[in-house]
Amino acid sequence: RVPWIIRWPGVTHPGTRSDTPLITHDLYPTLLHAAKATVVPEHHIDGIDLKPILQGTPTPTRSLGWHQPHQVNAQGPGIEPFTSLRHGRWKLIWFHDGDRIELYDLNNDLGEQHELSSRAPDITQAMLARLDAWIQSTNAQMSISATTQMPHHIPDLSLDGHTPDM
Repeated sequence: RVPWIIRWPGVTHPGTRSDTPLITHDLYPTLLHAAKATVVPEHHIDGIDLKPILQGTPTPTRSLGWHQPHQVNAQGPGIEPFTSLRHGRWKLIWFHDGDRIELYDLNNDLGEQHELSSRAPDITQAMLARLDAWIQSTNAQMSISATTQMPHHIPDLSLDGHTPDM
């Protein structure tokens, strides 16, 4: 949640603002476009070219993902393997060890103080399905369980196939 300030003559206009969620991965394709460089087809690009957003073109809601599959030397609360996805107003965090799930409504709780997964199981399930699809589409390398030596998998919280509109 860090504001970006972008000046791109001929593209941006002074004083304009966008509330579209962005991610640092968007800089790579945007800078390539600004430099009139060609993307090598073998390169994997997670982000999108921001030029249409900067010009005020409405964009469809997209999912933004974060993946931290390993434990680093740091210790403390929240410093553990996780995968997270934001889609629209919702943010889901899956902590790999113990399959802990947290769900937040960022429209009403930007500071992520009120965990909602047990009160909104249908939204939680829909977000888990989106998270699983994102993991598959990015070929994300999963963390390995210290107990079983097998990759962690998203927990099954099935709701009889019901997926709510988000």
